[in-house]
Amino acid sequence: MRLVAFIQYIRTHLANLVAVSTAALLPAFWATNFYPLKDSRFLLMLVIVVASATTSIAAYVFVQMNRNYVLSKMEHTSPGRVNWDSGFVTSLLVHVALPLLAVLAVKFPELGRAWTAVISAVSVSRSAGG
Repeated sequence: MRLVAFIQYIRTHLANLVAVSTAALLPAFWATNFYPLKDSRFLLMLVIVVASATTSIAAYVFVQMNRNYVLSKMEHTSPGRVNWDSGFVTSLLVHVALPLLAVLAVKFPELGRAWTAVISAVSVSRSAGG
């Protein structure tokens, strides 16, 4: 029982590390876009490389955690294969897809404006509907 508690403790800290790493990317993108720097293209490329590395590592970590034998037994899923449950898909969307969309929005501002329009339209329709 102590081992299970320790594994949950470590897993929580690992998830927090990934969340903070993902959340730190957004201010970095804002800094490269909105603050007038002399050589902002190099800084933007550096942030894109860091974001790509962060999202790749996050995807790898979540897939390996999902396939892990001990963690799968704790969650009552089949070990050794990826289980596409809601928690795993949500983790991938938040920590992998969202930063990649942010990279695309920073690199191609037209896409960012289009996504903003779609998100605002969806939020307006949700608030009007319910």
